[in-house]
Amino acid sequence: MSDSSPGEEVVDLPGGAATQSDAAGAGNSGRKRSEGRRHGHQKPVRSKRRRRTIRGLIALAILVVVILGGSAIYIEVQLGHIHHISVTVTKQTGPADDILLVGSTSRCAVTSSAQVKLFHEECLDGVNGVNSDVIMILRLQPGKTPTLLSIPRDTFVPDARSGGLYNKVDAALADGPNQLVDAIQQDFGIPINHYVVLNFGSFESIVNALGGISMYFPTTLRDFSSNLSIDRRGCVHIDGTEALALVRARHLNYHYDKKTKTWLGYDGSGDIGRIERVHLFLKALVSQISAKGVGDPLTDSRLLAALAPDLTVDNSFATSSMLNLALKFHSNVGSAPEYTLPIIEDSVEYMYKGYPYGLVAFPTEPQDQRTIDAFLGTTGSPKQVAPLPRTL
Repeated sequence: MSDSSPGEEVVDLPGGAATQSDAAGAGNSGRKRSEGRRHGHQKPVRSKRRRRTIRGLIALAILVVVILGGSAIYIEVQLGHIHHISVTVTKQTGPADDILLVGSTSRCAVTSSAQVKLFHEECLDGVNGVNSDVIMILRLQPGKTPTLLSIPRDTFVPDARSGGLYNKVDAALADGPNQLVDAIQQDFGIPINHYVVLNFGSFESIVNALGGISMYFPTTLRDFSSNLSIDRRGCVHIDGTEALALVRARHLNYHYDKKTKTWLGYDGSGDIGRIERVHLFLKALVSQISAKGVGDPLTDSRLLAALAPDLTVDNSFATSSMLNLALKFHSNVGSAPEYTLPIIEDSVEYMYKGYPYGLVAFPTEPQDQRTIDAFLGTTGSPKQVAPLPRTL
């Protein structure tokens, strides 16, 4: 093949493609290169192409830096919206981070929820609900799989209120975050290094920022208290409002019969069932976030914009630490072993010192301690002590 072949010139161009002007001049350039080769002068032509390539790479690098730099500034601004409060937590002495995750029921704190109007009306009516519907401890330890422990909200413990007063553990938050942290540490012996609380709006905002999430429902579901309504079986794409209704559901009716127009079943697993649904929701959420790409500037920016305004953390939880933990552990949080503190639920309203506490649950021993040991990794290999009923 002749050195002046236009096809060879196209292949030799940087990027393997040619513009119309390049192709039109292929014959002349080919002749010049052929003459140069006969006289042993090849370097100037190759050096010119190399310089063009380097200039293109530098321009691309500058563009990437500008984009990432802009995203970094945006992320820093969003992180500034996270609320920091004073909470007395245990100073970290070892490699493990034990993070208390609280789902607050406060109607008055909601700012971005689609149900904000309803919650605002309830807030005005005095239903402030400053309790902790969801109480979880996440343990993060370098080189090990994260573990997650849930404590049922109605668990009756001696230090729920200041002064060593018995109450349901979820009531501790009414006395402030310090009381809840103290109750967890004193009654269960679990150190708390950081405190994170999310309100109703957080669930909706995160899911909506991802464009919704898909979950598998083997049956239709209805909870009239939380406004959950899943009217078909199989893979269902739910938005933020439906996700919030799912994690709040405690009184589930299932399998709707269109002929009789009645619900054929009622799920009586109460808080244990809700804990399992929260675990399933978190797995679906982590899977969706991983699919979108943690570390991707656009995904991270959307998530932070959705989460930051409704997120409250302790003052010692620096934003840099949060980002480092998120990047380090996000890929395996979805597969984290999930533990639930074993309880015995009372079927009648509980009276204590002349005061009615409604339906409560009591810790069980030695199952409780075995579960806590497995969660902390202090004995043997982790195993699920109390099997959870499936509701989804």
